Amino acid sequence: MVGHHYLVVIVAYLFSHLILPVKSVSFTNGSLDSGSVGGFWKYSEVVDGAKELASKFPQLVEYKSIGASVENSDIPALLITNKKDTTIPVDRRPSVLFASTLRGDEPLSLAAVLHAIRHLTSDPQPDPIVPLMLSTTKLWFIPIVNVDGWAAATPQSYVGKNLRKTCKNQTAAGVDLSRNWGYMWDTYLPDRDLKQNTQEYEDTCSPFYHGTLPFSEPETDALQRFIKKEKPASTIFFRQTVAEQPAIIIPYMFHPSNSSTQSSVLKMMGTEDANVYSQLTGAMNDAAGKMYSVGSAWELLKRTISGSEVDWTFDQAGSFAVMVQVAGDVAKDGIEKIVEKHLNATLTFASIARSLPAKSAKPGKSIVKHIQTAVYILPMILGAVLALILLIGYMIARFLGYDKIWDRFVFFVHRLKRWRMYRNYRGLAPTGKYGDDEEVGGEDDGVDWGFELEGGEDDDGEDLGYRM
Repeated sequence: MVGHHYLVVIVAYLFSHLILPVKSVSFTNGSLDSGSVGGFWKYSEVVDGAKELASKFPQLVEYKSIGASVENSDIPALLITNKKDTTIPVDRRPSVLFASTLRGDEPLSLAAVLHAIRHLTSDPQPDPIVPLMLSTTKLWFIPIVNVDGWAAATPQSYVGKNLRKTCKNQTAAGVDLSRNWGYMWDTYLPDRDLKQNTQEYEDTCSPFYHGTLPFSEPETDALQRFIKKEKPASTIFFRQTVAEQPAIIIPYMFHPSNSSTQSSVLKMMGTEDANVYSQLTGAMNDAAGKMYSVGSAWELLKRTISGSEVDWTFDQAGSFAVMVQVAGDVAKDGIEKIVEKHLNATLTFASIARSLPAKSAKPGKSIVKHIQTAVYILPMILGAVLALILLIGYMIARFLGYDKIWDRFVFFVHRLKRWRMYRNYRGLAPTGKYGDDEEVGGEDDGVDWGFELEGGEDDDGEDLGYRM
C-alpha cells in the first residue's frame, strides 16, 4: 500500500508539471481585463510580468527600477529596443518615454501602457513597422509612477495620491504627483477664483495637494532624474478622463489661454516648437482616426494645472511632451477594447521620435526660481553698491587730503556744540525749565539771578547774540 501511495504521488507530479504544466498568468499572456483589481493588473502582477519579459527576451527587453516610493517600493521601468541590430548603436538611438499612473485612480492609463508593451514584444511580431522602430529607437515604459497608490487599490476603491502622511485624515492624505513638478509649481494664474486655486493646491487634505516643494516626493524626483539622464526626444504621459472623448493636451497647462495657438502661448513656446507640436499631434490623430480633441488644458479642461509633468518635461527637460487622456466606459466596452484605440497613435508617436528636431526655446523660469535667483543675487548687488560707495569716498579723501577732511569734521562738531549752548541759554527760565514764553534776563518776578544775557562774539569774531 505504501508503494502504491508513492506511485500515485509521482504520477500526479509528472502529470501536473510535465504533461499539463501550469502557466503563470500576467498581462503578457492574459487578457488586459483579467487583472485582480477590477480587471486591471495590480502592482505585483505588473512587476512580475515585466521581469518575465526581460528574462524571456534579453536582447529586446531590459527591466530596471528608477527609484523607490514613499513606502520604499520599486518604480518599475522597461527598456524595449533591439540590441542585436548594431546598425545604430543603442547608446546613439533617440529615446521615447511612456509613463502612466501618476494618479492611482486612473487605471486606464496603466492599461494603455501595458497594451503597448505587449504589442511590441509579441512573438512573432504582427506589425511590420515595429522591427524598424525597435532597431532605431529606445522605447522606455514606466507603467506605474504612483506605485504606493496603485498597490493600495482595491476593486471597490482607488487611491489617487501617494501615501505621504500629509494630514490627520488618512483617506485624504498624500500628494498629487501630477502637480508636484518644478515648473510653475506655485503659479496660480487667474483662471478662476484665486482663493479656490490656492486652497486646492495648498490644503494638505485636498485631492490635488501639490506638496511642500517641487519634487518633494521620491516618485516625482526619481522620474525627473531619469528624464534628465535619458533625455527622451518625446514623452507621453497617459492619464484617464471622465470625458466621453479622449484628448491630447499640450503645454502650457498652467496658462489660461483660449487655444494652443494664441500669441501668449506661442511667445513662451516659440513658433518652431509650436509647429512641431502641430505635426506631432496631427500625425497621432490621423493614426487614431481623428478621435482626439487636441489643445491646451484651458481649452479642453476649462481650467489650468500648475506644476504639471507635461509643462516641466517640455520646458525644463526639452522633451516634446503631451498628455494623452484615455476615455471609455469599462463596464460597457471592456478594458482591452478601450485601450486598443490608442495603440496606433502610440506607435506613430514613437516612430516620429527619430526625426524630431531639438527644442528651440530656452527653458523658462518659474516663480520659485525667480525667488531663488533673487536670494542669491541680491546680497551680491548690495555688496557691490557698498563697495562702490567706499571707493568713491576713498577717492574724495585722496583728492582733498585726509588732514583737511578731519579738520573740517572737527570744526563742524565745534560749531554744533556752540549752537546747542546758544539754544540752551535762550531757553533758560527762572523755574529751571525751558520755554520760549519766559523772559530771559538777570531779573524775573522780583528775583535777581545775578546775570544778564547780552550779545557776544566767539573767538573768530562772530557775533553769537549773547553776553553775560
